[in-house]
Amino acid sequence: MVHAGTFILRGQLAKEGPGSAAGEDNPRRAHKRSRSAGPRPVDRRRAEASVSERKRVGVVHEHDVLRHGIAGCLQEDESLTLVFAVPEGPAPEAVDVAVVSVHALSASSFDVPLVLFHEGAARTPARGGGQVYAMLSLPRLTAEQLVASVRAAAAGLRVSELATAPAPSRLDERRLEVLRLLAAGETTKTISAKLSYSERTIKTLIRDVEYELSARSRAQAVAEAIRQGLI
Repeated sequence: MVHAGTFILRGQLAKEGPGSAAGEDNPRRAHKRSRSAGPRPVDRRRAEASVSERKRVGVVHEHDVLRHGIAGCLQEDESLTLVFAVPEGPAPEAVDVAVVSVHALSASSFDVPLVLFHEGAARTPARGGGQVYAMLSLPRLTAEQLVASVRAAAAGLRVSELATAPAPSRLDERRLEVLRLLAAGETTKTISAKLSYSERTIKTLIRDVEYELSARSRAQAVAEAIRQGLI
């Protein structure tokens, strides 16, 4: 008789559901069942906003190896979206910045800020020179400098190798390392973790760097450091 009564009670509990008086003895289990799975809408909105803030970049270079190498460096940066990498112009899609060779610039016109790859002595090209925000030569170029130049161009800052020899700098190795990490796209928090300094110390070092380079922002400090050959 006891077993039969128990069976009936459990059947009634199943029908009445977790919100019934019979189900109040285990509210935590009922709460767990009511949770919905999957990402919340706010998370999706943040992800979509993050993608929309990325700068669209295109590459136009006739040499396959260089073109693929440039594209690979740009794809690794989370603030940039590589839209195309083609051997010749014109640009097939609209972008915020285009990385081009001297040959591509002489053969096609571009109406966006340009990062120009040159060989030999750097000189402003006759065609499209006003759109060139950065001039880079391969022998001394690093992936960090390429990405920093593209990001600077997207922000409207010019980086040029046409300047004279860099002036002496009072930046020590610690501040130069902060500059290198900024050029690589690191944030105050990630730099703090990598260098084992507090975020307050990192912010102070960044202000020192901006003051020393007469920069008004982090992006401008990185652009000026590249221009002077500091990083």
